[in-house]
Amino acid sequence: MEVECALRLWGRFKDIGFHYTTILSDGDSSAYTSVTKMNDGEGPYSVKVVQEEYVNHVKKRMGTCLRKLKEELKEESHQDGKSDQEKCRQWQAPTYR
Repeated sequence: MEVECALRLWGRFKDIGFHYTTILSDGDSSAYTSVTKMNDGEGPYSVKVVQEEYVNHVKKRMGTCLRKLKEELKEESHQDGKSDQEKCRQWQAPTYR
């Protein structure tokens, strides 16, 4: 569906006289690939198309990676006998009173 919508939007440039140069996506490159294949692989109007990722999608992926890392570190900390608080002290900012 995304591919079809992207091709429709990018294909209307002659009708409305508007040129798109950037495609905003959620990391799925199928729409981007389809748009760049238009006009025998030169893009819709012989202009290089730039792909940018949606910020919230990047944020979600980063959060997933951080949660996974947290679990791995938690398992690792239990193996060496130190508590989570002892491990985390080095990363915490000092508190000022």
